[in-house]
Amino acid sequence: RLFRLLDRFSRQNGWTDEVWENSIIEKYYIYFDYNYKSIKTESVHISRYICQVYFVSESVAQQAIEKYHDLIMEVMAI
Repeated sequence: RLFRLLDRFSRQNGWTDEVWENSIIEKYYIYFDYNYKSIKTESVHISRYICQVYFVSESVAQQAIEKYHDLIMEVMAI
């Protein structure tokens, strides 16, 4: 459920699969930092992780974190 919600949010906020064709553009994703027990963002240029939702900007990724914070924390069992 969370994956589908984040994927839809990303696509509604500018993500298209064509973004991967430009290796100069940073692609942002959300991850959970267990050391700090917090949700963070990171960027990649050419690496594409399996089962990961990407965002066109850090600000869009942050908006997704704000919107789905409680659900992300629930999924991470925190």
